[in-house]
Amino acid sequence: AVVSTQSTGDSSRKDTLLTEANRLNDESHIPLNSSLNGVISLQEVTNTIKSLKLGKASSSDLISNEILTSLDLDNLNFLTELFNLCLDNGCYPWNTSIISPLHKKGCKDNPDNYRAVAVSSVVGKLFSTILLERLIIFRREICPDP
Repeated sequence: AVVSTQSTGDSSRKDTLLTEANRLNDESHIPLNSSLNGVISLQEVTNTIKSLKLGKASSSDLISNEILTSLDLDNLNFLTELFNLCLDNGCYPWNTSIISPLHKKGCKDNPDNYRAVAVSSVVGKLFSTILLERLIIFRREICPDP
């Protein structure tokens, strides 16, 4: 016997949300093949990697910008494929950050004299930067300011 881990209520809620999303897409004047929806290209990934600043901290995955800038073509293709899978599935697996306290000034015994510094995955930042660039292009070309 096959056991479903998804309840009927969850399934119907998902169907309702998908129907509503499709309705909004149909009513929208935004072309489905806009810059937001396209496949992430190898060129987008390599151009974004070229803009990375070196010497930055790495997160728990221990991948640094220096590693990304030295990737060969096979690994760049793999990274591009990974980003496209994330885009297709609506998945962002880089949600973990390392948060460290940084002393500002004053007495070190006072917690108010510290600020939090979060170090996130550079792979996640790379993916986010590609998406941000797409949003900027979309805003400029499809939905310009009046």
